[in-house]
Amino acid sequence: MKTTTILNGLLMLSMLAMSINLCAQSSTEKIELRESAHGKVSARISKKLGGKDFELNLSGEKVTALSVDGKAVPESGWDAYASEISELKTQLKKNEQRAKTEKARSVGDQKKSLVEKERTLNVKSQTLAAKSAAEQMKIKAEKDKNLAGKDRAKADAAKVIADGDRLKAEKDHEAAETDRKLLDELMTELVSDKIIGAKHDLKSLQLEPSGMRVNGNSQSGAILDKYLKKYPSLVRTGVSYNFGVNKAK
Repeated sequence: MKTTTILNGLLMLSMLAMSINLCAQSSTEKIELRESAHGKVSARISKKLGGKDFELNLSGEKVTALSVDGKAVPESGWDAYASEISELKTQLKKNEQRAKTEKARSVGDQKKSLVEKERTLNVKSQTLAAKSAAEQMKIKAEKDKNLAGKDRAKADAAKVIADGDRLKAEKDHEAAETDRKLLDELMTELVSDKIIGAKHDLKSLQLEPSGMRVNGNSQSGAILDKYLKKYPSLVRTGVSYNFGVNKAK
């Protein structure tokens, strides 16, 4: 679209005012050709014919003036030079055709040059667009990389917390299992000492340095000392057992 507009402009300029000196080929022939903006051609041709200097002016195909050896010939005398006028017109047409050919070639060259320039501009534009797209992709990739790094850091932090929670849960489970075994052992000891008849008879238990009570009954100092020494871990935390539920005080 841009190329067509520029070419049309060039053609208009060349049509508006064009003065071509065609072939000052020799000292015996000279042609001046003019084309108006409306495409009307006027011409003046000077040439030596039969030893005389002729100068013919035309507007299109119509003769407007004739001079021979520098003297103007009135229109009434043009017929006497009909053959010379015809020869001059023929020569003019040949030169006019050559001028049109040269003009078309010139416009073609200009068009070719403009097309090449437009192609170069398109290539540059595509190169810049590709470069811009590559830069945008690079920026996006960098952002994605940063986001991935942040997500990875969050995931690592969450893993550390989860691992901590898991270790704590494992320790709590181990501690609970240890306490359960100790309590089971203590209950076996209570049965052995005939404090209770069977494990399921134990309804409540309190064991602490100040005293020991089983099912609400206080135990002797000897029994207290025995259990304090045998189950110090239970004593340190303090333990009560009520209706099958083991609770830390």
